[in-house]
Amino acid sequence: MRERALNLLRSVIDDCLDAGLQPNEITSAAWQHALRPEQVSIRVAFVECNDERALYFAGELSRHLVTPVRPLVLGGFDPAEAFDVDLIVTTFFHLAEVRRLARSSRVEVIGIVVGPHLRTLLRLAQIPASHRIGILYSTIEQADLIRRSLIQAGLTNVDIFTPESIVTPDDVEVIIIPSEMPEIRARFANSIETIEFGNVLDEASVRMLEQVVEEIRERKVSPSSTLAARAVRPHQPG
Repeated sequence: MRERALNLLRSVIDDCLDAGLQPNEITSAAWQHALRPEQVSIRVAFVECNDERALYFAGELSRHLVTPVRPLVLGGFDPAEAFDVDLIVTTFFHLAEVRRLARSSRVEVIGIVVGPHLRTLLRLAQIPASHRIGILYSTIEQADLIRRSLIQAGLTNVDIFTPESIVTPDDVEVIIIPSEMPEIRARFANSIETIEFGNVLDEASVRMLEQVVEEIRERKVSPSSTLAARAVRPHQPG
């Protein structure tokens, strides 16, 4: 296979020379094509405040960007080591904190929007205003964001619980849990109505990230292409 590929390459080079191209032009074009952006790998990290969301959204970003994305949890990594990457992604909620952590690394930090899934919004809209609602999340920060959203929507009888809390039907009539933690849903399967708060990546944020990744790939390609072109440029007599 290798010899066949080399023979094919020699044949194409001969055709290019016959067409009047100079050796340096052929070499430069070959380098640029071989190192085209879509073939250049980049290192991306996604930072969140808990394992479940970090793993879930890192997986979603990997699928959209067609490149591995490393999940990182705030407080659980050394920025000097973990931020040895080409791009850092986080949610807008944590953007300021992550930028502060990444200040010495000089790596670009991008904030993205994560919003509730449509089916989540539809189920929340069906909750009577008189119902007692519980929110059970692994982090108080995420639970408080949801609580404030519910209050703005007119659902004011809302309490926050932690995964260690003992919650009974006497406490709440509906409990909201993260979709990334199915083990919590199993706890209330036969006792309390549960609503999984499913989050999705904002489409505009994904498109923006795709553009940023493409730009980074192009920047990584350009220096190699330029050096290759210079290396084969014939000496011009003075």
